Amino acid sequence: MQTLHVAYNLTDMFWLGRLCREALAAVNATWPVVFLIVSGLVGFIQAGISLISQYWGAREYESAMHSTSQVFLIMIATGIPLSLIAYAVLPSIFEVLGIPEEIFPDAVIYGRIFSLGLIVFGVMDATISIFSAVGGTLTPLKVRTIGVLVNVVLDPVLIFGLDRFSVDGCS
Repeated sequence: MQTLHVAYNLTDMFWLGRLCREALAAVNATWPVVFLIVSGLVGFIQAGISLISQYWGAREYESAMHSTSQVFLIMIATGIPLSLIAYAVLPSIFEVLGIPEEIFPDAVIYGRIFSLGLIVFGVMDATISIFSAVGGTLTPLKVRTIGVLVNVVLDPVLIFGLDRFSVDGCS
């Protein structure tokens, strides 16, 4: 699974590097803050996953299903406010961290777009984790593989547009 995560990130870095150094630097400057926020969300998910796997292993399927719904409820109840808070405070956090002036606007844009997608990330991660908790490890592998393949195809299109796959510097 980690190999797929690395492949996903390498694809992003490959295409952003072709755009310009500032774009690559903006994403790299954003990641520590974004990762901290994601870690908080994943912590809530993982707490519930241990309950699901315990109930599933004890063949208490009704309790496992109840815990599954609780994981999604908590994830949504925390993910939406966390997304909105992150969206609002990212510029201030980047100022405190001293993000360089030349990449600051792009870092804010990227961070805000990512923060608005936190709920989607949370639902996907919760679903994959639940499959793993009940012993369905092949499904998460397939889902992540499809995600990497979609990323490989869509990255150049979303970064450069449909009409071109290379540019000379940032605009």
